Amino acid sequence: MRKILVYIILFLSITVTVIAQELSASVNETTVADNERFQVTFTFSGKSINNLSKFSPPSFENFLILSGPNQSTSIQIINGAQSAQLSYTFVVQPKSLGNFTIGSASIMQDGNTYKSEPIKISVVKGQNKPKQQQNNDSQISDSESSKNLYIRANVDKTRAFKGEQITIVYKLYTRLSIASQMGVNK
Repeated sequence: MRKILVYIILFLSITVTVIAQELSASVNETTVADNERFQVTFTFSGKSINNLSKFSPPSFENFLILSGPNQSTSIQIINGAQSAQLSYTFVVQPKSLGNFTIGSASIMQDGNTYKSEPIKISVVKGQNKPKQQQNNDSQISDSESSKNLYIRANVDKTRAFKGEQITIVYKLYTRLSIASQMGVNK
């Protein structure tokens, strides 16, 4: 009887850890330079990502939001057990030097609110990026590039609905060798 009780408790504890839902926050760096971009990701993990609503990011008051929220979804089914993740990623850049805290984000699912922990970021003085030395042999002039380079953009749709994906393919046509194109920056 005692052995059966131990198995039941073990089974319930494993089941609870598999079903646990949480919203976590992560950054790719906790110490960044003042002129550096970095990513902040908020990930909801659990058995299901159905019925998620009202994602509320932090204010990012000491940071410029360069991109985001960019959303990604992952669903796994292993031996019949489903787990899922929904991530919101922001690319940000600090406004000034110092130690800052990125506040918590929150999201709701089936009436429950989940919050992430705040993240501390240290912003230090960055080094100025050295300008590339211009070498006349490897650089091509604007007039030469206009005669020998052609860029064409092709879109897959000419009409789209709001929120619908449009794919643009850029093709570079050239008469120059690959090595001489390394200096093209316009």
